[in-house]
Amino acid sequence: MKFLFRWLFRLVVLTLLLVMALVLLKDAILKELLELELRQQTGLQTKIGELEVRLFSPTVSVERLRLFNPPEFGGSPFLDIPELYLEYDRLALAAHQLHLRLLRVQVAELTLVQSLDGRKNTDWLASLPDRFARNGLEFAGIDTLNLTLTRIKRYSMHNPRLTETVEVGLRQEILTRLDTGKAAGTALGLLAAQRGLQPLTNWFPGLRLPR
Repeated sequence: MKFLFRWLFRLVVLTLLLVMALVLLKDAILKELLELELRQQTGLQTKIGELEVRLFSPTVSVERLRLFNPPEFGGSPFLDIPELYLEYDRLALAAHQLHLRLLRVQVAELTLVQSLDGRKNTDWLASLPDRFARNGLEFAGIDTLNLTLTRIKRYSMHNPRLTETVEVGLRQEILTRLDTGKAAGTALGLLAAQRGLQPLTNWFPGLRLPR
């Protein structure tokens, strides 16, 4: 009997150690999985500095997120995001819907590249709704978007020395009730028009300029 209790005690201790290890390492494991998922969905190499997924709160925090262009676009960074924070709707996610109560994203730099054959490095964005649908996930809106965008660069691989840099200087712009993809595209298009960025809007499928 003592032998049995001794082994039961060891089993309980081992189980607790495994649980502690999973709790401590969950962010590192999830970071690797998220990098892989983003790479598969976008076709872009992805690097994440830090990721925090809270167990008892529907929030995700990402620091130093970088997406890199494919080789045919020079392999340069496409998006440099120092901070991304979101609060999601658990009930909606259980129903295979992506509903964000809050999305706060800080973009330090966005680089737009045109390849030698005339393609744009943002063309893949047009297929994003279909990718969501194939994964059984429906976009159900963003209640509040807090957007910071510091800088946009644009160049053609025909002459990469002629790089255009636009200091946008957008800081914590608040957009609300982006209930559908169309509503989000309209709101962002209006914001681009207000900032004088109309020449760049044709790089983003779904971005709607005000008439």
